[in-house]
Amino acid sequence: GLLSAIFDCLHYRIPLGAGVPSAVTARLEVDYRAPIPLGRRLRLEARLIARRGRVFESAARALLPDGTVAAESRAVYVEVPREKLPGLALPRRRAVR
Repeated sequence: GLLSAIFDCLHYRIPLGAGVPSAVTARLEVDYRAPIPLGRRLRLEARLIARRGRVFESAARALLPDGTVAAESRAVYVEVPREKLPGLALPRRRAVR
């Protein structure tokens, strides 16, 4: 459910931070480690594991306030050329001066 969708958004920030807004999810895995009580705050962390050309691999985790790992996630994102994503309105990159 909801946590896997949050992880998907979190992993997407990895290619986005590298200046690649047109990346899509190729694989997303979530391992649930501990119950997450409703209304409890979580700390979310994500990091790049590897980048090979158009492929980004990342890992993320959700931690409870006491530091307990509630869930871990791994993802693979692939950069897709803008012209291959019909109907997706992405702003063109501008050169930084």
